[in-house]
Amino acid sequence: RAPSAKRTVSLRTRQMKRGGKGPLLHEHTGSSYFALRELVGGGRLNLSPGEAQWAAGGLRVKPKTYINVDWEKSVADAALAPRVMIGLFRLGAPTNESPIVTKTVHRYSTGRVSPAGPVVAQGRVPFFAPRSAGIFVFRLLDIPVSTKVYAVSVPLHVQVSWDGLLPMLDQSLEQLATFGRGSKLGALAHLAHVCECLPATETSIVTGDVLATCGDRLSRCVGLADDSLSKHIPGPSTIHHARREGLLQLHEGKTDNDGCMQPGSRRDTSVSPSKPCDDEAIQGPTAALDKSNGEKVKNRTLDVRKARDFHTVARKFFLALERNPAAMALISGPSVALIKARSETWCSILEEFWPDKALLDEFRVRGHAYAPSHDHATMMVLHDGKETSYTKNIADLDRSAKHAFPAVFPNGDFFELRDLTLRRIEDYLRGTVHPTVTLQIFGSSANLFGFLGADLDMCANVPLSALTEFANATAMQELSAKMTNDCRQAVQPQISWRPQMSWRHLIRVIGDVLQRHQSARNVAIRDTARVPIVLFAERESGLECDVSTHNPLALRNTQLLRAYALIDWRVRAVAYLVKLWAKARQINSPTEGTLSSYGYILCVIFFLQAIADPPLLPSLQVAHHVSIDHECRRLTSEISENEFSDHPFDPGKKVNLFFYPVSGNPKDPAFAKLRSNAKRNALTVAELAAGFFYYFAWRFDAQSIAVSVRVGHPVLKALKQEHAHWQVTSRLAIEDPFEPWYDVAHVLKQHKHQRIRLEFMRAHDILCHFRPDARAKDVLQALLLPSEDSTTQSQLHPKDSAPDLGVDREEICKED
Repeated sequence: RAPSAKRTVSLRTRQMKRGGKGPLLHEHTGSSYFALRELVGGGRLNLSPGEAQWAAGGLRVKPKTYINVDWEKSVADAALAPRVMIGLFRLGAPTNESPIVTKTVHRYSTGRVSPAGPVVAQGRVPFFAPRSAGIFVFRLLDIPVSTKVYAVSVPLHVQVSWDGLLPMLDQSLEQLATFGRGSKLGALAHLAHVCECLPATETSIVTGDVLATCGDRLSRCVGLADDSLSKHIPGPSTIHHARREGLLQLHEGKTDNDGCMQPGSRRDTSVSPSKPCDDEAIQGPTAALDKSNGEKVKNRTLDVRKARDFHTVARKFFLALERNPAAMALISGPSVALIKARSETWCSILEEFWPDKALLDEFRVRGHAYAPSHDHATMMVLHDGKETSYTKNIADLDRSAKHAFPAVFPNGDFFELRDLTLRRIEDYLRGTVHPTVTLQIFGSSANLFGFLGADLDMCANVPLSALTEFANATAMQELSAKMTNDCRQAVQPQISWRPQMSWRHLIRVIGDVLQRHQSARNVAIRDTARVPIVLFAERESGLECDVSTHNPLALRNTQLLRAYALIDWRVRAVAYLVKLWAKARQINSPTEGTLSSYGYILCVIFFLQAIADPPLLPSLQVAHHVSIDHECRRLTSEISENEFSDHPFDPGKKVNLFFYPVSGNPKDPAFAKLRSNAKRNALTVAELAAGFFYYFAWRFDAQSIAVSVRVGHPVLKALKQEHAHWQVTSRLAIEDPFEPWYDVAHVLKQHKHQRIRLEFMRAHDILCHFRPDARAKDVLQALLLPSEDSTTQSQLHPKDSAPDLGVDREEICKED
């Protein structure tokens, strides 16, 4: 029989406050919020479908596939029945309140996985896969429903099948035709997924009449989506830019039915045209408005946000149709023409549709956007081996970059200076702090991606036994001056230090002794930071230095980046070129809301892993990607893929520090295999850089996916929302290799994200259209023009040329 389904009772959001403990602090922003869902662990879910295929990050099944869900949960006592149930949810559902279906656990058994392990209750619950396409997960929950989630299954990708296509289209068509705006957004998102995943060929069981009916339904969906989109054109940022640039005439108070401003309406003009406006800039000041006008402003702001969401999801639907020939072949000719016309009015910077193509072209002429271009492979096919401006610019960039790299690549003196400085500081700390103090270099001075003037980052360590002894002894010395002998004897046995307190105490002592050191100046102690640190400048070397304590993640991260750099010299070359470009364009400062240099390096490594064809790099944190032959498998079989340890700064969290070691020795068979695999990609540095700029300008879907060096391919933002409570936005997101819950790009604001994407477009546009002139003699200088002097396509070359990167040393183009 079909498994029975039991619906859960909906809870009010205000009841879900994590047991009444009050608001939590957001890990990135520091703002308070109430947790609606909390992954607490202590359980496990395994899926056993009848027919399934393993896909990247989950299982692919057909609709209504029979699935057995095996569950486990730790319990305090084998005699106590676990009060749990299993719920099926859309991937990334923010709460546990609205499952598709839930089933209460009735039959189970208890036992111990190991003699010393906890008591575990376990059982099996049957389910059917949903009828509609999409990505789903199972959650192990409490009874009654609370915020706690004990386990989450792997994602379940329900495939789109030709025999089940018509019911899906009928459902979406009904939502687009009758329901409210929220249902329309969901319907368009579902249609986008269906069109994206539709197989290339139909099965034999689908007749021509059914295909014709599917085509009619899909064409009607396209028409209804276009009609709904027309009510929200122009978008909130589009009208602001058009008015700011004088492209639209100004008239008072004209709005559409949804509260969005029509062409010619009056808005606040205090926002720079190079920075798309936020909601606050759109709605203007409201302090002087009365209550009724304030409500109108709030409603208008809400409508603006809804319009922005509708632009994004409509674009996703149209793009899915364009990229899937099987779906595009279903719809009628007028629908195809409508989609192409809409695509021509899409602005990739503002992520909105414009009223017409003429206005968008004018916007591009003014330098605020660029027209879509081809990638490197397509450009080479179009040029058919003939020398064009593109091929000439690529060759010019490759030649100029190789000539410039010796001026920025670290040399022997770079590492020798830092080693000598570390020894001087280490000797001083051993004589003044503790004889077991050791210093290790991490960051840009050790990961092979640093510039010649990079700061010297050091981590101080002492054995744990020595740390406790040192901390207790230092504490007693501080107490001795304030206490009598009797009181001191009474307190001494009670002194107890936690490791975190000891490390912070150690950094304070290091800061105090460095303040008395003659070679250290401008000493600043930050012992209350998440990572305690001492900043100072070393007189003899002239280096800016910092010392932190107990920072294993930073050390391991440095080793990981260094391992990637050793595999192929082009990894460093592309990364240095991107870092130079980001610095020149002033988009590499997290304090100003842009991306850090570390974030750009991760993007380069990700591109070389997942996008370069064939891949230049594997994922070193996934060993089977490296071990592709028998010999390498034998070598890696002795390495544990799980090196979990406690997080040094977030108690209760575990981090996996494993990655495949790279020796750097050409005689090592495993390292030789890595280099051999990298050589299969024959692209030059300039060709790889061109592909990098093109991908992040035109192909990277920041709305749906995130950069992940850890797995070596894009990860769904909805999956990060499910496991790490990431906020799904249209901004660039980068997963940290060792802290997968942490977004390296969380500092990005929307207008800064748009600025960075505009710079990616500008860089690729230069490679396609650059012509030498007096202001910039080659492509490299054009790429590195200071941003404040170059903001438009017609002014790519300012009066001040780019920095001179010429060198006296030989060009570096060898691998070893």
